[in-house]
Amino acid sequence: MKSWIRNLFYLIGIGNLVTMGLATPLYDHTFLTSLAPEVFSTVGLIGIGLWGLMYISLADVYDKVPFAVLVIAMEKLFYGFLWVPWILANGLNLPFIFRCDPIAALAFLAWGPYDLVSFVFFFFVFLSVRRTAAGQTA
Repeated sequence: MKSWIRNLFYLIGIGNLVTMGLATPLYDHTFLTSLAPEVFSTVGLIGIGLWGLMYISLADVYDKVPFAVLVIAMEKLFYGFLWVPWILANGLNLPFIFRCDPIAALAFLAWGPYDLVSFVFFFFVFLSVRRTAAGQTA
């Protein structure tokens, strides 16, 4: 179980780094930014990459820092909830977005589900680590 959790920390971290890497130096992300500047500005994209580095850095020690994992879960929930009103307001425009900028469209399709599923994972890890710690102190 521990290696599975560790690997998911790495996978989610790499996912964040890929998002930042694709969207900053490799392509003009102006259209992406214009659709959700609060998330996908250059500064926001760098932040996404930094969070990815945080997940990777905790992959081998997550069981020692459960409240850091809880903060990560809350961060994922926050970004997942930011997506919900965006997709409700703009979801019907996704075909147009795909025609204009497929990378931006993929980012918007993946953003919410990726963050909400990641929230469930990180929250599960937090609860699991706390439950294990409580069992060891009893």
